[in-house]
Amino acid sequence: MNTAKNVLAQLLNNTTVKRPWLGISGVALSADLADQLGVSSPRGIYIVTVGGSSPAEQAGLKGGTTGTDGSPGAGGDIITATDGRSVGTVEDLVTYFNSLRPWDAVSLTLIRDGKSVQVRVVLGEWPDTLGSSPR
Repeated sequence: MNTAKNVLAQLLNNTTVKRPWLGISGVALSADLADQLGVSSPRGIYIVTVGGSSPAEQAGLKGGTTGTDGSPGAGGDIITATDGRSVGTVEDLVTYFNSLRPWDAVSLTLIRDGKSVQVRVVLGEWPDTLGSSPR
């Protein structure tokens, strides 16, 4: 609903709709994945891949390895919050990002190598060649 409101406001002002882009693919942590990764809380988004030349890559975010069946493996960052707001699902992240604009800066709280770290990311503009879900 919030995404629709933002897009409608831009359309009514005769402006081009521009959406923010982080440049990751990720999955919500499950209890099993949290156990596999050695994380105590099954809340957050495990970064599977980081797109080349993306804001995520420029900020140094790390994607994990994948198993032979394509399932998440180990080594990737886990996003637990953005601008102090807890995130537990990819939808939480997308919803928040859709309230922002390209070139806005966000602070991501990550679990990296078992430690909590803060990373500042300047979001980019959603590329025309990608699908419809901004991450």
